[in-house]
Amino acid sequence: MAQSITIKVISDACGVLPQTLRAWEKRYGAFNPKRDHSGQRIYGHEDLKRSMAIASLIKRGFTISQIACKSLEELQRLLDETQVIVDENPFLKLGGEESERNRILELISEFKFDEFVEEFNRLRTLMSIKDFIFDLSIPIMREVGQRVVDNRFSITQEHIVSSIIRGQLNELKSPVDLFVKSKGSFHRYALATPEGNHHELSIVIADLICGINRRHTTYLGAAHPAKSLAMAVTALKCDRIVLGTVHSELWDYEKEMIPYLKKMDEGLGIDVEVIIGGGWNLNFPKMRRIKKVHFLESFELFDKKLMQSIL
Repeated sequence: MAQSITIKVISDACGVLPQTLRAWEKRYGAFNPKRDHSGQRIYGHEDLKRSMAIASLIKRGFTISQIACKSLEELQRLLDETQVIVDENPFLKLGGEESERNRILELISEFKFDEFVEEFNRLRTLMSIKDFIFDLSIPIMREVGQRVVDNRFSITQEHIVSSIIRGQLNELKSPVDLFVKSKGSFHRYALATPEGNHHELSIVIADLICGINRRHTTYLGAAHPAKSLAMAVTALKCDRIVLGTVHSELWDYEKEMIPYLKKMDEGLGIDVEVIIGGGWNLNFPKMRRIKKVHFLESFELFDKKLMQSIL
């Protein structure tokens, strides 16, 4: 029988709670299981492989909205492409910085946020800027996000952690700016989120990553109407626009991203390239002033492409 695997088997295999699997199916269309005579979900072997690949990619920093609709072959390709990132990041490797991470997650779990701030302050002084971002801040954010999905942490805990991490990252802004000014760069990057996207943490991180890679940035903040952003970018002469996006009930990435870019394109007075994070790749049309749209699947790939001068 092609469809013979229960949701419990899927759950046990990929380490994801059944309610999370059901949410992946209902909200994002990750699976399309059949039903038995009693109405229970029955999955096939490809579903099992997909669930394991999706769970692995989420641990590597992808969001379910980015990868839910990808084919098994596409998921496997992403696993292969991101293996180097996993190998090089101690927080993603079994036994890497396990005790430090568990200590921080325990503090979050117990709402000991004063101690959490103290610990992050301590680590910020001990680690390089890049290590603090990639080996501590981003992995902690990802783990907290996954625990919210699994109903082990609350939305409130996630918001508090995001606020604290943002404050810690802002402390790094001045030394990074000095580093950029001392070296110079050949592109100017505007960092913003589209109208309807009010979460700024992703562009705070992107701003620091640009700085580490000696790129001049202008931080514009969250929730910009398309034509207003186009006017600002034109006036500031930024030839790169980094957009942080979050697919949600309030902002449908698939329906709104391309119309937003088209409106922005109408208002631009200079040629630009747009770099999108937080969503997934779309069939972006040819536009007048937006010469290229880059979709980036993780902060690590953003850093890598900046280092290679691809962006």
